Amino acid sequence: ILRELGWSERSSSHAHYIFIRPVKYPKIRRKIAKPLLPFVDYSSKQFFGLLLRIRAYGYPNLKIEALTSDTLQKFVDPQKNSNSEVTTLRNWEYLSWRFLDSPEFHKYRIVSWKDKDQLFLIKLEPDEGIQIKHIEILMSLNPKHSEFVRQMGSLGIFAKAHDFNYLIMYTNDERLHQKLRQKLLSYPIYQIYAFHSHNNQMMDWLRNSNHSWEFMDSDFERFDPY
Repeated sequence: ILRELGWSERSSSHAHYIFIRPVKYPKIRRKIAKPLLPFVDYSSKQFFGLLLRIRAYGYPNLKIEALTSDTLQKFVDPQKNSNSEVTTLRNWEYLSWRFLDSPEFHKYRIVSWKDKDQLFLIKLEPDEGIQIKHIEILMSLNPKHSEFVRQMGSLGIFAKAHDFNYLIMYTNDERLHQKLRQKLLSYPIYQIYAFHSHNNQMMDWLRNSNHSWEFMDSDFERFDPY
């Protein structure tokens, strides 16, 4: 329908679940016979725990700290404020409104690793009502394909130790999408990503430009799997 209306759609747009306890994911849980749930839960938790340890083997220990204005300042990215790609404007005014003024500010954390220049801004979501305890990866600083899988393995080990059931992140980077599937056996769910302009020149620019989006660029942080 969108294409018929003149919109363009990109195929690489996925929310990725990186599992620790996949049985906690409702769509998976519903497919398992009830008598088998304890066995599948135990064995899958052991399997994914081992996979995360393998991917993170030899990587520096992570550090997790509360979000502050000083740590958020590091995410102000001049490249995100240019015309070189299609993305959210990440200046201080936007980031401080988006995170420091958020009613869920107390859930935000900064993840870092010794001697690494990558940072992640994450959100710790507790068991709350029908919500399942999980970690959302909202924003990254200086992400590198060569480091990303190992960093997710490291964060996954932390998540397992603190009884989180999965990590979730969004990417429209096709290469990273494939890496997450192959190396961490993530479960990707396609997210419709479409754009349109009545200006033909602008549409050509949008079609040929690099698009860079993360979870924090959405109006809705929560992505319920029900």
